[in-house]
Amino acid sequence: MLPLLRRSRDEILFGILKSCAADKLSINELLRVQNLSYKLLKSSLEQLANSGLVVVEKENERTLVNTTQEGLDALAHYRRAAAMVKANHHASKHQTTVKF
Repeated sequence: MLPLLRRSRDEILFGILKSCAADKLSINELLRVQNLSYKLLKSSLEQLANSGLVVVEKENERTLVNTTQEGLDALAHYRRAAAMVKANHHASKHQTTVKF
């Protein structure tokens, strides 16, 4: 059995941004794709919308979510930072340990 891996709040927020980057997604699609509870998705969308990173709109009885240009920019910065951390982690295997 695989251990449960919990995502940080930032990982959840950026997962939502990534999911809605290419096309608008409905609330049900986001719930399924991101594997979140409705309560957690709702609070996350409120935070992202209030920050201007997503737009939540009604279209033919459906609520759709789309990542804004500002959200795409934030996602690009997040990806670059994650890549730098990962690269530095791999490089650090060959470095000495600093003791304090």
